[in-house]
Amino acid sequence: MKKLKSTFLFLIVFLMFTSAQVKSQDKSEFKPSGKVWGMVFGDVFYKAGGDTTGSFIGEYTKTELYKNAFDFRRVYLGFNYDISERFSTEFVAAFDGSDYLTNGKRSLYIKIANVRWKDIYPNATMVLGQLSTPTYSYTSEKLYGYRSVEKTVLDMKGLAPSFDFGLAILGKFDFDGNYGYNLMIGNGKGACLENNKFKKYYAGLYGYFLQKKIVADIYTDYEDVTSSQDKTTLKSFVGFQIPEFRIGFEIFNQLYRRFYSDGTNKSTFGFSLFTTGTIISDKLYVFGRFDYVDPDINHSELGFRENFLLIGADFVFDKNVHFMPNLWMNMYSDKSPANAERKADIVPRVTFYYLYK
Repeated sequence: MKKLKSTFLFLIVFLMFTSAQVKSQDKSEFKPSGKVWGMVFGDVFYKAGGDTTGSFIGEYTKTELYKNAFDFRRVYLGFNYDISERFSTEFVAAFDGSDYLTNGKRSLYIKIANVRWKDIYPNATMVLGQLSTPTYSYTSEKLYGYRSVEKTVLDMKGLAPSFDFGLAILGKFDFDGNYGYNLMIGNGKGACLENNKFKKYYAGLYGYFLQKKIVADIYTDYEDVTSSQDKTTLKSFVGFQIPEFRIGFEIFNQLYRRFYSDGTNKSTFGFSLFTTGTIISDKLYVFGRFDYVDPDINHSELGFRENFLLIGADFVFDKNVHFMPNLWMNMYSDKSPANAERKADIVPRVTFYYLYK
């Protein structure tokens, strides 16, 4: 594994320091420019069922039964700036639904801040700073299209970060962008400070086929947690899309070596199936999703299997203004012989989303 990590690091560093010779700077006149943009989504929700003790980890499990509220789940304020024809920057200050000051008021933090070096070699961009990881954003989340309603399954379960501080190479194998790759080295801590010597390694490949009607990807990451523990994630996705309909299937496995005190491994397995359909073009859509997650397939007696269901409708008042009534439901089944009961979290909501740019 040390040899693999060294090779991975050498590849990115080599590309970074040799790329300047590949493409000469365009001599045409360039004027630096930037734009401010933002995104907001949240809900009016009511917790109609579920556990009331707050003793479980997960969205809404610590929410008091029968509570109702108007709430934000995400607020973004972003600024993109083109420094030159080859260099640009991204910056996003964010509230992500759980970032509160001691007085209970919402707080912003730095979610994205990076510089991008375009065409470091043909069809490739290098990114340095805090940026989106290749885990979700290239195929599955893009085809899913309803991140404003809920995260994709790995993100929802906290199994892999959606952004990280590090160095990435984003490349395409062809000029049309139908086939590409993403290599990244990061701290593995998201927006938090690095607190150890270990790094997280990401790699992903994606492709669009049949006039982009079919999309697929494969993804892996590796991270040393301690000197004797590590995590490896494998994920695959395939989807189909036409203007009136989309469907996607994602499957994953994460192996956490020597997770338990007896030295045995933890292996989390799951899949997600989602679909969307057009009722009235540009006005009304419907969507649905089902996830299955087993927290540890190596230990049949530990934890609860989870079955997640999401159904809803999307009323489009403007291409950047949406109101989406939906039913969010997470159901549990005890894996142990005790067959302990855990009530399903049931939350009807109306999600609102708007984007300005």
